[in-house]
Amino acid sequence: MSLAQLHYTSAVDGDGTGEDGPVTARFTSVDASIPASVLTEAGPLLAYEAPSGTPDRLTDTALRALPEAYSFSLLSDGSGLLARTVPVRFPRTSAVRFHAHAVHLPPGARLPEGRSPLAVCRSARWTAATPERPLPDPLAALPAPAGHEAREREALNDFAVSRGPWLAGVLSDLRRLHGPDGPERVVLVERQSADVARWIALAGLALPDGLAELLTFTTYTRRPREAAQRVVGVLPEDAGELADSGLRVHVCTGPRPEG
Repeated sequence: MSLAQLHYTSAVDGDGTGEDGPVTARFTSVDASIPASVLTEAGPLLAYEAPSGTPDRLTDTALRALPEAYSFSLLSDGSGLLARTVPVRFPRTSAVRFHAHAVHLPPGARLPEGRSPLAVCRSARWTAATPERPLPDPLAALPAPAGHEAREREALNDFAVSRGPWLAGVLSDLRRLHGPDGPERVVLVERQSADVARWIALAGLALPDGLAELLTFTTYTRRPREAAQRVVGVLPEDAGELADSGLRVHVCTGPRPEG
């Protein structure tokens, strides 16, 4: 099947936008097959909030260092939304904004070649700018991350070794998410959103296919209590008040877990 695309960004001019004022996010390119009800739900899921204390204007290096949010969400009609949201620079003022590129999976549909969202969320096909055509052509595929497959697997193995003290606990909680006694949400605390994406890739390899396809996630959010996904990544500064939240929190940046 082909994948209907959409783009949602705050790096646009709009009514009420001033030199130093807020820029309203809006959909700038949407496949005609995507229902309006999907767009209503998608907006909040695709929005991006920079880390606390981020200046409005950054160097290119600092901009690239900000977290990226790879996500897969289930909507109320049973369809799915696989996306990447990244910080970008607003062309007119150089202020920090965001751009989201997503594909919509109708209810019951699967990704091409039966791949799971966990396996392809870091695909090289994501873009950080709105295409010139307001009605984008569907994507024929969403390939896995670009790069030598053996090198990718080696890097993931190295990451698994580095997270050895947390590995069994995290994978156990992920397997339990859809069980009767499973946690409401699993929170992964990492200093880099890229490391949460590596956790997601590990889950794609370790979980049975049926669980992997159902697992919703975001590699970065400022508000884990309010997230719509079951697996969420947060920075250490946003994890301070989660100890008594009822969520399963794995702080992968601190001391080794007990037990």
